[in-house]
Amino acid sequence: MTESSPTLIVLRRPETLLSDADTRLSHGGILTTPSGLLTILVLEHPGPPPPDGDTPPWTVYLARPGHRHATLALPDSFSVAGSGVQFTVFNFGPVPDPGDLWMVIHHPQLPHSVSLGLGSAPAQSATTRWLAEPDVLASPGSQPAQVWHTGLLRIGDLLFTHLEASADDPGLVPAFIDVMIP
Repeated sequence: MTESSPTLIVLRRPETLLSDADTRLSHGGILTTPSGLLTILVLEHPGPPPPDGDTPPWTVYLARPGHRHATLALPDSFSVAGSGVQFTVFNFGPVPDPGDLWMVIHHPQLPHSVSLGLGSAPAQSATTRWLAEPDVLASPGSQPAQVWHTGLLRIGDLLFTHLEASADDPGLVPAFIDVMIP
């Protein structure tokens, strides 16, 4: 576990989880953030991406072996027409002790389900890497907000990052923006 700041911790660097003739699945790092455990999944597939506004059929959850309950994350996806690459952000919320959890990933374009033990030894990715490490940015003005990003992720010719601003005031809702540069 590598610590980037007191509120942004890198649990795993980008890794390739599945690679076969037609499909590659990678994650763009697994982070503990001010808004909870977060990862970006990158699906490379020759088929067309889902139409804009459609929720892709992802099922991604965290579970402990031997327990019947799981923590489900809802997707927020972005793709570039004609590229066959889809970036999907998953936020699981606060997760105590993620080291003994497994992340399970289902998607109809994958040849089979994929699982990753968050406490297992990480493997490097030859295709997905950070150009800039995840970091907390300077607070804008005198506002009590914390602004952070998930790293500048490169896959092929595409760049992607997730920026988020959160405040200590429980009445304020975190704001986020996902940026993809073709």
